[in-house]
Amino acid sequence: MTTDRETPSAPPLANFRNVSGLLRPSELARHLSVHPKTVTEWIRSGRLLAIRTPGNQFRLSADDVRAFCEREGVPVPTFAAAASRSLLYVGSTAPLTLRGARYRDVSLTAVPSLFHALYACLREPPFALLIEGLPRDLRDFADALRTAFATPVGGRTDRAPPIYLYDTPARRRGVLPLGVAGVFAPEERDELGKTVRSQLRSGR
Repeated sequence: MTTDRETPSAPPLANFRNVSGLLRPSELARHLSVHPKTVTEWIRSGRLLAIRTPGNQFRLSADDVRAFCEREGVPVPTFAAAASRSLLYVGSTAPLTLRGARYRDVSLTAVPSLFHALYACLREPPFALLIEGLPRDLRDFADALRTAFATPVGGRTDRAPPIYLYDTPARRRGVLPLGVAGVFAPEERDELGKTVRSQLRSGR
C-alpha cells in the first residue's frame, strides 16, 4: 500500500512490464471531476493503491482504479474497464458456429440493426463486431463508431472494436469501408473461430 514517500512497500515502476498501461492520478481526477490533489490524498491515505515511478511520481494500474471505483460506487472509467469478452453480432440470426463449446468464454450478444449496435458499443464496448451481410449504411456506421471512440474519455482515447463481416456477397467484398478488418463466408467457420479467439486473447 502506498501512503507517503518513505513507504518501502511502494513498488518501483521498473518492476512492471506494462508501463504504458499505467495511469496518471490526473486522468482519474478528470474522469471523476475532482481536483488532482483529492486523488493524491486518496493515495496517501491508502484508500487508492498506487505505484511510484523512479521520479517519485504516482501512477495507477487499471485494476486498482477499477477496484477503487467499484468499491466507492462510482462509474468505472472506460480506460480502466476490464477487457470485454462480448462479441456483438448484428443481423437476424447469429451463426451456429459461434454458439458451440469452443466459444464458451465468449458472451455472444445479437442486435437487429447498426443503430442498435452503435448504442450497444457506446454502452458496453465489445471486443469485436460481426455484421451479417453488407448493410447499405455500413460506411456511415463505421465512421460514426470511429468518431465516437476517438473522443477523449478521462484523458485517454479508446480504439473502436474491429468490424468483421459475415456472409457478405462475394461481388461486394471489394468495396468495403475503412474500419472493416475482415470478411468471412459461412464455410469459413474455422477461420472465423481463430479470429474470434485471437481478438479475445488480445483484448482488442
